[in-house]
Amino acid sequence: MKQVKDRGNTMLILAIATMAMVAIAMSSHLIAYWTLPYRFASDLIPYDLVREMTQPHFLMLVLGISALAAGALFLWLSRPVVTIVISVIAVIILIGYPV
Repeated sequence: MKQVKDRGNTMLILAIATMAMVAIAMSSHLIAYWTLPYRFASDLIPYDLVREMTQPHFLMLVLGISALAAGALFLWLSRPVVTIVISVIAVIILIGYPV
């Protein structure tokens, strides 16, 4: 019974960590988007890089990677072999993603 409770606590911690990663990704994207016109008083950050990071497909890519990482961690606790197969397929899909 204690092992089931420990696994439940681990899954809860992983879920909270995943939500935090997605929130950080979304907030950094929104901050970059909102401050885009005011950011270029200095040349520390290349304009093309920031413009690229504020495109919707970049946000979707970040969220997709976060979701894949969360799914992989959840599955790893129960079925490691299935996780490896799904992770390989996901990486192949992400490599082919048109950025």
